[in-house]
Amino acid sequence: SGMDKPGSPAGEAIKACFANLHNRGEAWQRKMRAAILAVTIADLQRVAKQYLQGQKHVRSVLAPYDKEQQVSALGFKVCKIKS
Repeated sequence: SGMDKPGSPAGEAIKACFANLHNRGEAWQRKMRAAILAVTIADLQRVAKQYLQGQKHVRSVLAPYDKEQQVSALGFKVCKIKS
């Protein structure tokens, strides 16, 4: 739903700048949108089976520093990232 959502003027300008830098003009964007909208449930199931089935499950969470105790109590290993 976010792909058709209008952005702020500044956001649209930044998006257009990066699109031009990477040669992703309107034709490329239309083609990408059509490809995304053409994805079927069978496609998702095939990809999940090919890449995810049988893999070890991993959980992660990104939380503020003041939630360290709650995150740890849920069984997560806490790794702090410096900003």
